[in-house]
Amino acid sequence: MAKDSKDVTVMFVDIAGSTRLYQEYGDTLAQDSIARCLIRMSEIIKRHKGTVVKFIGDEILCYLSDPELAFQAAFKLQETAKETVDPNGVRLALRIGMHYGSAIVEATDMFGDSVNVTAAMRDIAKGGQIIATDAIVKHIPPEIAHFTRRYDTSRIKGRQEQTIIYEVMWEGEASTQILSGTTSLENMKSSKLQLSFQDSEIALLANMPALTIGRDLNCGIVIEGNLVSRQHAIVEYRRGKFLIRDQSTNGTYVLTEDGRSIYLRREEFPLWGEGRISLGKTILDNSDPDLIQFNSL
Repeated sequence: MAKDSKDVTVMFVDIAGSTRLYQEYGDTLAQDSIARCLIRMSEIIKRHKGTVVKFIGDEILCYLSDPELAFQAAFKLQETAKETVDPNGVRLALRIGMHYGSAIVEATDMFGDSVNVTAAMRDIAKGGQIIATDAIVKHIPPEIAHFTRRYDTSRIKGRQEQTIIYEVMWEGEASTQILSGTTSLENMKSSKLQLSFQDSEIALLANMPALTIGRDLNCGIVIEGNLVSRQHAIVEYRRGKFLIRDQSTNGTYVLTEDGRSIYLRREEFPLWGEGRISLGKTILDNSDPDLIQFNSL
């Protein structure tokens, strides 16, 4: 019988350099330090409403339903590892890989492409790093995504398309803000969105109907082009912020004010700050007349 899958944030938390640890401290002490670390890490995951699926040697496979809580957990895991010296005098570094997608979850195991992708992110990460895919970056608030930077692209085994990879900058200001909760979306609500396209200016307010963008002449913003669908995307106000929701064949690109290029296909993304929107094609030139500029006020 086919098993049901669900969308989750998958996370691998791996102790970096464990082989060297055994060589340097001996089997008994190294094993004790690793066990203590895994217990500390699993407690942090559970406090962030995560589920530990299993321990695999010196690493943890877990999942969290809320991508934002997953980021907070990853920050706390790295911060704790950095600050902790165990009773054996050992300080351990962590490699963390994260991805958001569908997976089959059982009591003691997980299966699916998302698990394989997350394992690849863990393999890319070095000690003290958090590596995440664009799939999870799309699902976190912009004030948390601000602490990520595009790191690389990779063709993961079993996948045809390239995967865009981000490094999560968890130290310093980022850790202070994320773990203290001072980046809450409640403090970053917007009530007006200014859209500029060629010679047209449109101001959307929170109480106005959603705006459709596409080739159809009935759209609020009409854009011609072979890559543009008739009703390509919708901009709407929901829960204190403006969102763009792609419903096209070729996808929608959003360039954020911090320089991130976000690709959406049947997905949505919050429009915060200033940026540009492109229908069906990547943003290569900011002077492209088919770009829509946005400014959230």
